[in-house]
Amino acid sequence: MANNATEELIDLYGLRTARQRRRALMQDREQELIALHNERRSIWAAKGALPMIPLEEPYQRGWIRTFEVKDEVQRSEQHEFYARLLEKINTVMYDRDGRFIKKVKYRHNRKWVAEPVPQYLKTFRHWEWVHRSCPLTEKERELFTTVLHYELCGRKYVPSILYEFAEPWRYVLRIRPHMITEVQMLDADLESREQKLEQHLTQNKLEPVMQRLTEGYGKWKFRIRQPEYDPTKNVPLHALIACNEDY
Repeated sequence: MANNATEELIDLYGLRTARQRRRALMQDREQELIALHNERRSIWAAKGALPMIPLEEPYQRGWIRTFEVKDEVQRSEQHEFYARLLEKINTVMYDRDGRFIKKVKYRHNRKWVAEPVPQYLKTFRHWEWVHRSCPLTEKERELFTTVLHYELCGRKYVPSILYEFAEPWRYVLRIRPHMITEVQMLDADLESREQKLEQHLTQNKLEPVMQRLTEGYGKWKFRIRQPEYDPTKNVPLHALIACNEDY
């Protein structure tokens, strides 16, 4: 009888228990964090939408390496076709001193050895190849071949099908100075708002809680382990047979 009377008083006067008050307080704090997350994303979007300002005196920042059409191909009748194709499969790499090398430590002698960094033309996965957003035309697709590739997934290597350009000799790597000719405009108001927001999140250690509310996890060890992806799933049989025949 006492419990029923208490519940009637709570319903009648709008009173809440201690547990309900605590839950409402936690919900209010979560809504505040979500609002801060949305504010930070809006600040990033506003900064990205600022226009670019050309520099009066451009300066060099490192070196850039890209593919270019060979001279003999440029003198041929199909130079426009291969130039348009290069815009879709070209890759870019940057380096500070222009040497494009990396240090690798081998296990047998435990010494660091400088090796050149390889660079290849863009390859397409099967889902990119069949997706409607693939930029390649039917004539350009004829110049690609299927390759069976093994990639590390978890703790084991799994096979996957890649489509790569069959005539890479038509292009050559060129290293040029990376010149900065324009910079993005800065907004003092946006920079101040972002700095205050980041300082508030860092001092109060709210980043993990915000990440859990917006993305579903707080730290890496709490992430849900996804099932292993099978790259040969939904791949047509003739593509798998073609890859096996190549090897």
